[in-house]
Amino acid sequence: MLSRWKEKAESTEEEDREKELEALVLPSNEEWRYQVYYRLVDLQREIDSGLEITLRMGEEGETLEEPRTVMFKQMSLSKTFEWEPTGSSMSFWVDVKRRSVDQFDSSVDTGSMTDEVIEPLWRVNDILLAAKVLQKRFLSQVIAFTDEAEMRRVFGLTYDVLRYKQVLNQTLEDSDFWKKYRTFRSRDRIVWLLLYDMQGRKFSRSPQVAIQEARDNAFKEAGIQDIEDALVERKTRLAASVSRLRIGGSALTLEHLLPIHLRNSTGVSWTDENAIASGWVNTLKIPNKTDFISEMSKLNLRLAISNEDLGDDSYIFDPVCPKVVNFRERTRERIAMSTLVERKSFIFLERTLCLGAAALVRAVNKGKLCGPIILTHPIAPRHTGYLAGLFADIEDAGRLLAFGASLQRAEYENYLQELGFTEREVRIFAEKYSEAPGFSEMERATIVLATPPCSYTGIRDIVDLSVARGGDTDLLESLTTIDDKSQLERPKRLLAEQLSSLKYALMRPNVQLLIYQVHSVLPSETTEMVEQVVDYANGIATDKYAKEHTKRRTPKDTSPKSAGRSSRIGKQSSMHQDSKSRSHEEEEDEEIAVVTDIHVPDSDLFEIGRMADLNVDESSVTIPEDENGCYLGLVRRKEMMQFNSLFMIKVAESRGLFGDPNTKPKSPEHPEPPKDEPKSPGGGRKKKRKGKKSISWGRITAPTHAFILRSDNRGTRRTSVDDASSGFSWGRDRLSCPKYSQRIARNECSLSAQVRETRRTDARRWWEQSAAFLLHAARCKSCKFRIFHTDPWTRRVLYPPRVQRIVFTGEI
Repeated sequence: MLSRWKEKAESTEEEDREKELEALVLPSNEEWRYQVYYRLVDLQREIDSGLEITLRMGEEGETLEEPRTVMFKQMSLSKTFEWEPTGSSMSFWVDVKRRSVDQFDSSVDTGSMTDEVIEPLWRVNDILLAAKVLQKRFLSQVIAFTDEAEMRRVFGLTYDVLRYKQVLNQTLEDSDFWKKYRTFRSRDRIVWLLLYDMQGRKFSRSPQVAIQEARDNAFKEAGIQDIEDALVERKTRLAASVSRLRIGGSALTLEHLLPIHLRNSTGVSWTDENAIASGWVNTLKIPNKTDFISEMSKLNLRLAISNEDLGDDSYIFDPVCPKVVNFRERTRERIAMSTLVERKSFIFLERTLCLGAAALVRAVNKGKLCGPIILTHPIAPRHTGYLAGLFADIEDAGRLLAFGASLQRAEYENYLQELGFTEREVRIFAEKYSEAPGFSEMERATIVLATPPCSYTGIRDIVDLSVARGGDTDLLESLTTIDDKSQLERPKRLLAEQLSSLKYALMRPNVQLLIYQVHSVLPSETTEMVEQVVDYANGIATDKYAKEHTKRRTPKDTSPKSAGRSSRIGKQSSMHQDSKSRSHEEEEDEEIAVVTDIHVPDSDLFEIGRMADLNVDESSVTIPEDENGCYLGLVRRKEMMQFNSLFMIKVAESRGLFGDPNTKPKSPEHPEPPKDEPKSPGGGRKKKRKGKKSISWGRITAPTHAFILRSDNRGTRRTSVDDASSGFSWGRDRLSCPKYSQRIARNECSLSAQVRETRRTDARRWWEQSAAFLLHAARCKSCKFRIFHTDPWTRRVLYPPRVQRIVFTGEI
């Protein structure tokens, strides 16, 4: 049974690969190039007709361009250089990373994260909103937030509760809280929330009476005061239980009781003074830097000159990502409550989420790529808007095509409209990239940003991503759930989705460059995934090219019967037929000579590049390939092509529209003198034959295989007459025809490939029938067992054996 299962699995893999091999179209395929050529011709005609209408309407005094389109044309070049990162502040992130590590190391000596402050930075209203978020699956009402800073605090508190829920629940179990208050089991998440808040306050009440009274009144209105009173009643037992857990686990902080992936994952840094927040400028609302600096000055925020100058009242532009601004976390609330965020002129987004888009823009600018851009999976509406905003500033870039929005398509479209984008800049699809129906714009896209779902084990700020998605609690749940059985299958699903997305993208003939972005520290999702997909894509491209090349160049008749065709022709005595056979063999031998050495074009193969290859010049700052858990992989074709006018000219030349591409221009330096044409007996000039090929006398006089056979037969019938001086003998030394030997070698190579495939099929069929035979033999003593060998050409059984029946006398 195990062998049958293995054979079935291998057979399924082979069938899937055969299907992919049949569906694969290589960029070097001439038919595909012609199809692209005709599409580009039709597209150019549409553009020309549109220009004619525009000119006609312009003569009549009308205009068809919107004001924002005119603004793009006037400012595209200026914005590209104005918002380009200078790289002068690259050391800023190095210092921040070093300070954050020092902060983490020093926090070990000071105690728990929640023990460092008596009054946590979250507020009473944040606790009430977090209670609604934790019970969102039971509530149908929409949760409204005052501003984005409040939303971030609420989801940061929610994430911490879900992250510590194992520790909090163990504390409640050890203190016998659940035994005494069984009715609170249905509201266990509210219990975790209030216990986490109590731990943050060191199990003490607020010293200010007014604040405590306001807190109690708010909890009574929300209906959670009874849980608060129960926790206060057993706070001594709860505090002791927390201490026992820390001592038993040799943990200096509560964070050391968490699993590694939850310990490294950061949310809201409640006590980190060096925490950095990020966001990007919407240039559809704020066209240039001067206007943005003016708006920030209204908030008493100034542009920092260097990283040392960055403080609570300043900001700095990112050294790598265009339009991205970095500032202190304490400045977030001031910006969140301003009109910049209200008018969607400034959008909060974690910096690491923007690295893939920045790398893609560099690749487009350096390679001068054109055409639409494909986003395989949308990370968040804000990320899609940032990517669309970057390519809206590039003149030759096409429209952004974002796939995989699923049921959130309307949400994405509405948000992008609020940002100021139209379908002219970005288009959202509910279908997956691998399942979307093909259309002309999709088939012209040469650039892909692959952002498939990942484990997010290396993301820097998961709370920011949740807020960027409009409050995605399912994301926080999936990352903090450990003992759920469905989570055990999650890594397999993620790897399968990543593998299928990359394979589908690299097997499209139009895809020339791909940026792979995942927020993970697992090699199976990063380096190993890219290497595996590139090897697979190159392997199947090589097989496809060899198959097409062989099918196009191999003679029509390659069966074993045709292998002896030259010998049968050699037995004919007619010289006319000998000359025909020689010319036919020469043509076939020329074709076979090309097949012997298969070289796959570079346009069909991929290679793995590095982010340093995207630097425009030496002053450019290299985009980190693996920073703060964000991995960037660059995959490109060894020879890239673009669907532009140059591509159309090359295809037209190959089709001979500009003349015969194989003819070489004659050198005008040494013109040959005109020769006198021979005249016919009637006085007229003789007509030249068109297309007459030059004849090589060396090839004509060379002995053919038929001549060698006849000479060999004559030599065997007569006695061996040796030349004493030269030692030459017809019977001892045979002549050989190189063309015939080459042809026979090719036929043997083709035959051996088919024989191997037939034997593989026979072996698989033999094992299947053997298993069925043995199972039947266990019940019957006499069974008919047939051994067969299939002819690779006729598919008939060859050399049937005498043993047709095997009788078992004993039991199996």
